Amino acid sequence: MSEVYTDSNLLYRRATKDDDETLKRLLSENSMDSWVNLCLERSPSYFDAQGLMGESYTMIASDIQENKSVGMYSCSYMNMHINTKEENIAYFGELRLHKEYRNKIRVLKNGYKSLQKLLPVQKSSPIYITSIASENTKARRVLEANLKGMPKYTPLAEMSTLIFSTQFLSKRKKLRIASQEDIPRLVKFYNHKAQSYQFSPCLNEEWLSGLSSERGLDINDFYIREDAHGDIEACFALWDQRMFKQTVIKSYKAPLSLVRPLYNLFAKLSNRVELPKENSMLEQMYISFFACDKRGLVLECIKEAASLARVKGASSCVLGLSSQHPSLALIKRKLKANVYKTCIEMVHFEDEQQDILLNEGLLIQPEVALL
Repeated sequence: MSEVYTDSNLLYRRATKDDDETLKRLLSENSMDSWVNLCLERSPSYFDAQGLMGESYTMIASDIQENKSVGMYSCSYMNMHINTKEENIAYFGELRLHKEYRNKIRVLKNGYKSLQKLLPVQKSSPIYITSIASENTKARRVLEANLKGMPKYTPLAEMSTLIFSTQFLSKRKKLRIASQEDIPRLVKFYNHKAQSYQFSPCLNEEWLSGLSSERGLDINDFYIREDAHGDIEACFALWDQRMFKQTVIKSYKAPLSLVRPLYNLFAKLSNRVELPKENSMLEQMYISFFACDKRGLVLECIKEAASLARVKGASSCVLGLSSQHPSLALIKRKLKANVYKTCIEMVHFEDEQQDILLNEGLLIQPEVALL
């Protein structure tokens, strides 16, 4: 494994903590384009958000002649379910390029070469997965064109990230906080349900036992609901990532940018998410590792999760579901959720081309809090 990869005047290398400000600036200056332009920022340090579940590496690209950074990407190796089995899969993300280099395909091509040369091969599956904003047609047009020297991008399915208000009253209090003693059966229940979804994370007892509140999550942030026999029938975690990972609104598209104050008045009266000012952060928590044994309990559990998040200081909750999830329409309507859509894509490199036949009967649903 090499330490650097160079091509002409471009140099690619693994980022260190000395690159902290540069990485944060690249994230801040590259918004994700949709009905709202937002940035996923990292503060106080970019590296505080690395390795949330598994190993994570970040690469940075520099123009040697100009002596400046031109881009970055990250690669995280996580155990996920694929065709109901546990596999170590690489998630390719945070691809950001300085605006002067976005139309230079050579920068992209060499970036993909550097990924194979600079990163350890830790995955058991020959694929990478990534997510791209569904409305980011410019990026998708280039990445999905299967250009020579580029990996093959294959769109798999669409994810819907729902953002909804925490101003819901939960009438039934049937959830309880999980404890260390609950970990073995919590892991068993979650993985049994999660294996029905492609690319859902695999929980394990060691990871749960070692969680620290420094990452905004420990076992006491997990909640379980039990039936009359004491068996788990639903679980989730409220993951507060605001201390190290922020979603910042950069701008709104017209006409929303013009009517935002009026919309917020309407939102406040109707229990919808109010839209913050431009360049401000969403006060949100993730409903993560959600699993439910009965479809009729899904909405009730999510409402109670929102109520709990409000007590913890969040004005909104985030939940990622497959756009084909059977409860999506109900949740969106009842919780009056805003939706941000992304396309989940499979990435193949030429020397790793193997046929991966995904079970089409399983919905594609990675954990949005880990993307």
